[in-house]
Amino acid sequence: MLAKVSHRRARPFPTGRPPGNVADKSLLHTMRLIITSGFPTERTDIPELQVVITHCVDSFHDYLRAAGATTCPDLAARLAGAAADRRGTGQELARMVRSQGGQPRQVPSLAGTLRRALGGILDQLGGITPAATVAACLRGERVLLNALEMALDSQEITSGHAAALRRARQDITATIRGLGMVGQWPAPSES
Repeated sequence: MLAKVSHRRARPFPTGRPPGNVADKSLLHTMRLIITSGFPTERTDIPELQVVITHCVDSFHDYLRAAGATTCPDLAARLAGAAADRRGTGQELARMVRSQGGQPRQVPSLAGTLRRALGGILDQLGGITPAATVAACLRGERVLLNALEMALDSQEITSGHAAALRRARQDITATIRGLGMVGQWPAPSES
């Protein structure tokens, strides 16, 4: 025996009315209140700051590795100073994330970790000149500078945080200029 098939149209809306009437708008307003209650409604710039923090950590590790790999004491001191600057920038940004109720992730990126591992392998194979060491750090700094620019262009960055990011940009630009003259550094001493 065949089952009876209903050809009745299902209602497209649960109430049978389109959602444009007053009762549905009131329900939508009530649902928004329920969904947003207990959650911060002001905007935060945590994701943008997190990206910059990650690149600061990468830059910090790049400089530390480079300072340990060079035989030129003056260059090692400058690289260690740049590492300390990046650590300070990362810590300042982490405080900003905490002030918004976030938990900063102060870990290096996968790309930065792989780049340092490759540099370590190349160093073991044939040694890296001071010029190559500085060039690797400068590439990382340019990545960090690009992340800063993207964060500053974001509509989510608050004015107070934008000022801190602009100060960091000036510091990074000065470091790039200062380390850009790699031809000035002497070749590694032969031991």
